[in-house]
Amino acid sequence: MLNGAAQVFAASISTFLSGLKLRTIINGGFLLMCIFMIVIAVFAIEKMNTALVVFMMVFLATYQLTLGTFTWVYLGQVASDEGMSIGVGSLWFFVLILAITTNSLFNGLGNAGTFFLFASFCLASTVFFFFFLRETKGLTRDECQKLYSS
Repeated sequence: MLNGAAQVFAASISTFLSGLKLRTIINGGFLLMCIFMIVIAVFAIEKMNTALVVFMMVFLATYQLTLGTFTWVYLGQVASDEGMSIGVGSLWFFVLILAITTNSLFNGLGNAGTFFLFASFCLASTVFFFFFLRETKGLTRDECQKLYSS
């Protein structure tokens, strides 16, 4: 119930972020999620369960406010129909991999270790997208689709 509440709240206010640059939203989302996952891992180590749940809701809301909404917007702007198919297929494939492996990660690395691992992936994504994600704000669809063409 808390998961649904956090995501519905965030999805309902995500339109207020649309005035920001997509690059800022996506990079900021990765960085904030990294920070929140580190905090969650520390709370798991300290066995501060109530704070852990609160920050999990903050993490989920951040995801929905940023990547959960604007990844699809960005992909729709820069990709051709074929590229969109590949992008959507890739996203869902990795969601499947994440769903299959997460339980094993929690069993093998523990709660804190798993969140530290996910935080490191978010940090790596922040760095990667900082250098390689191009801004689309103010560009036409044709201009957006030419950003990544060679």
